[in-house]
Amino acid sequence: MLATGYDLKVFFAIVAKDPAEVTTADVLDFITVQRGDRRVVRLADGESGLSARTIQTRLSSISGLFGFLVARG
Repeated sequence: MLATGYDLKVFFAIVAKDPAEVTTADVLDFITVQRGDRRVVRLADGESGLSARTIQTRLSSISGLFGFLVARG
């Protein structure tokens, strides 16, 4: 639960919009930023950006939030 909260914090720090205003383009931009984060160097290959697994986990958290919001109406 704490990790999910952190993932959402990172997302909304980058997107900086109300959840009702988030578009598909915003999510795609978020993925691009995560892939190219120059402050992070992967140990596996020395390249910059977060691992695909970390990005997928964050997308899962975001998807869960929006699924919940849609279910609530």
